[in-house]
Amino acid sequence: MKSIIKKIKQNKLNILIMIIYTIISIVILINHEPWRDEAQAWLIARDLNLIDIYKQMYYEGHPCLWHLILFPFAKLQFPYFTINIISYLIMWTTALLILTKAPFNKFIKLIIIFQAPFIYNYSAIARNYCLIPLALVLIANNYQHKDKIPIKYTLLILFLAWTHIIMSSMAAILSIQYFYEE
Repeated sequence: MKSIIKKIKQNKLNILIMIIYTIISIVILINHEPWRDEAQAWLIARDLNLIDIYKQMYYEGHPCLWHLILFPFAKLQFPYFTINIISYLIMWTTALLILTKAPFNKFIKLIIIFQAPFIYNYSAIARNYCLIPLALVLIANNYQHKDKIPIKYTLLILFLAWTHIIMSSMAAILSIQYFYEE
């Protein structure tokens, strides 16, 4: 009975934290003025076909995953602000995963969720950087089960590699470690 009461209190606290996170990040998002590099990603997704997006990445210096995520929304002529909503929803999901699944105490979780890069740089600035925390959280949450579901873990490492060029070395290290352990 005590564990059920504890879970109910924990869920109420998590809901309260997510409400506070949502309010703060939406206020920041609404007041964020888009930058040129954010608009460029949207224009690439809107104006190029899939093959040309892949070719364009040679000049962009990033993997094309972010552009592929934006592609259907841009092609369906959603408003430009959609890019910010996508970035925000990815970070909101990441915050929820950290809050509910991460093996840290509540204080550390709060520090992670309410730090400036997490609440502003990754959620308000609509760039491919928002995919990095999501990929890392998913990898961390699935690390203990990597031997049971190796395909899932391998796909998560691939997802990390496709988030940003700076993550390719981390993805390579995780891959080498995984195959070395196997």
